[in-house]
Amino acid sequence: MIKLSEVIYNKIVVQAQEAELLGFTDLSSNINNALKEANIFDNESYHYSRKELNEDIRCNIWKSAMAVIGYHNLNSVDVGRLSEVIDEMAYKVSNAIEEKLNVTNELGPNDKLPGVK
Repeated sequence: MIKLSEVIYNKIVVQAQEAELLGFTDLSSNINNALKEANIFDNESYHYSRKELNEDIRCNIWKSAMAVIGYHNLNSVDVGRLSEVIDEMAYKVSNAIEEKLNVTNELGPNDKLPGVK
């Protein structure tokens, strides 16, 4: 489940609207489609762990894999081999996006250091 704070959700909605006005309809459409699956939380109740983030990324890559399988109308699939590439891609996707967002730490605001309460 994708979780966004109410503040960032609203900011992204405005950017999608701006993209639409500027003629970037594909960008606007992609953003709006992604936002449909987001759960919005106020800043008081917002909690999203690294584990949840990783699960969401893997789940969405699995959805992409299913689209490829359907596109090619495959009759069989080795999910074990597919799982290996999906785990690898999830790691790469997460790192690449965090790099573009200038995120320099592994811990999110709701994660704790191991052994710290």
